[in-house]
Amino acid sequence: MGLFLFLAHKSPNGVYKTKVLLYNQMQELDLKRSELFFAFIKLPVDIIAVLLAFFGAYFLRQVWEFVPVSYMLPFDQYLRFVLIFLPLWILVFAAGGLYKSIEGCKSRLPIFTIFLSVSTAMMIILVYIFFSKISFFSRLVILYVWFLTFFLIVIGRLLLSYIQRYLYRFGIGVHRVAIFGMSAQVKNLVYEIQNNKKLGFKLTGIILKDKRQKTRGFGKFLGCADNISHIIKETPFDELILAEHNLSENQVLNLIDFCEENKINFKLCPNLFNVRASFMVVTNLDSVPIMEFKRTPLDGWGKIMKRIFDFIFSLLILIITSPLFLVIAIAIKLDSRGPIFFRQERVGPERNFIFYKFRSMKTGAEEEHKKFMKKFGVMFKLKNDPRITNLGKFLRATSLDELPQFYNVLKGNMSVVGPRPPMTVEVEKYNPFQRKRLLIKPGITGVWQASGRSDISFEQWVKMDLFYIENWSLWLDLQIIFKTIVVVFKRKGAY
Repeated sequence: MGLFLFLAHKSPNGVYKTKVLLYNQMQELDLKRSELFFAFIKLPVDIIAVLLAFFGAYFLRQVWEFVPVSYMLPFDQYLRFVLIFLPLWILVFAAGGLYKSIEGCKSRLPIFTIFLSVSTAMMIILVYIFFSKISFFSRLVILYVWFLTFFLIVIGRLLLSYIQRYLYRFGIGVHRVAIFGMSAQVKNLVYEIQNNKKLGFKLTGIILKDKRQKTRGFGKFLGCADNISHIIKETPFDELILAEHNLSENQVLNLIDFCEENKINFKLCPNLFNVRASFMVVTNLDSVPIMEFKRTPLDGWGKIMKRIFDFIFSLLILIITSPLFLVIAIAIKLDSRGPIFFRQERVGPERNFIFYKFRSMKTGAEEEHKKFMKKFGVMFKLKNDPRITNLGKFLRATSLDELPQFYNVLKGNMSVVGPRPPMTVEVEKYNPFQRKRLLIKPGITGVWQASGRSDISFEQWVKMDLFYIENWSLWLDLQIIFKTIVVVFKRKGAY
């Protein structure tokens, strides 16, 4: 404090620079404390989850006696058993990588890792019980413990994620980000950082390769590449995102070295080739190494897993919503003339198929579609489409018109999640880039719908579809389904 007063007394400029220096140091300290806290807090949260799971299973087995209890350990012996094996759970979780990240809860929830770790710990305990031949409690307790542990750990991680994102509103734990370069992706990158507060990022500004470039108003100009050492002293940042694709390998390596020396996270906003190269698989043709582009994780077992999920999910939805089908069918007949279902040929990855929806438009709407395509483009959506019936507006806003598509999923023509199924007249106008969205089965919902539905352009649709195709996972499907439900309830972009 005395040093601060001395510098403040010396010159006004010294006051400003000292204040900036102290503020930046406090922000850096706050960030480190926040990340360390959320990294450490996972451990006690998991311990509490495991203990609650064992205690819950014990009492649940005694209360819920739909199967007679053959034998139960006294509670004090049961507690001793739980405490002896408690360190095992933590070791298995640590070995599974549940504590390896120090970035709090920013990354996706590792559902599969949690499932695998809980199952591994339970398997070790079962093996011990079998070989030790100890008198144990009801086997249903094991099942309860497995389910409750998995459930409570997921809930605990979600709670931590919610708390961290809530603290972002007050600037606690927020990462200061600088963007290097002005590629085509910068506009979207800046928009996401500034508008999606849940990411926990704050844009400090943009660094350019040279003075001839301009920031185009996307952010504050911090300086040029040759002055980056001075920039970080004046405007410190925690992460640097490289969005400049015209740098040499040496320049990129120097930038990475700079970030390592200054303890800055280095990230890359890739161009199209960088993204595709990440899906390369190296094989050998005798003694010659060959690099092959892997089209999508949906090849092989991924395709089988997705089909099993689609079949079970669509069957359940059709059974649950079957009473709604009758109600909607009657309402459509009372509202306007025409059939109950809308049937149309749509394009699939291998062959065309008949697509089903509840009719939401007046008869003769298809004849007008070609005229609208010439006027509004290939994949148009009109907020006040004159062809839509009064009931159709409600069906579209609530997405109830989509329910018959689960029959398409059950047949195998569609998937629950995927690109929207296009019409043949639309596909005829596709360019080679846009045709890539036809590589997999079309879906009832997709990344586009979960991200704003009709409020985005067709080019954005295509990019989102390609992202999904190249990054598919069962967990991603579940996320998209959940987000779609939220969007439907908000009725955002539905028309």
